[in-house]
Amino acid sequence: MRNFTRLKVWQKAHKLVPDLYAVTNRFPVSERFGLISQIRRAAVSGPANMAEGYGHEKDRRLVSYLRIPLSSSSEQSYHLVLRRDLKHIEPKGDKKHTNQLDEVQGMLGGLTNIVIGRASGAHGRRPEARS
Repeated sequence: MRNFTRLKVWQKAHKLVPDLYAVTNRFPVSERFGLISQIRRAAVSGPANMAEGYGHEKDRRLVSYLRIPLSSSSEQSYHLVLRRDLKHIEPKGDKKHTNQLDEVQGMLGGLTNIVIGRASGAHGRRPEARS
């Protein structure tokens, strides 16, 4: 069985989750069932789906699970814009999370391409070594 915790992209995506939980703890209580819930759900979705997908032996299944965090990261990008516009975060923190999310999105895209290539029969390095 493959170990998802060895994936650098999973490690980076997971590191973002507690950071976003801590930030959303400072949001207004009125956002509890709105933006707080949406940010947390999208943040957790990425690493959770990577972990679930990595548990499948077939690369084709893994690809479908990697596409979910790609979508969730796009949703998170919007949440970062919205929380900034609603002034729920300081600009310094906003930049940090935006940079982290951009890095995760790039790594996810790269990993997805590697796995697609491997699934189609192209030879490539194992994902643990690159992403």
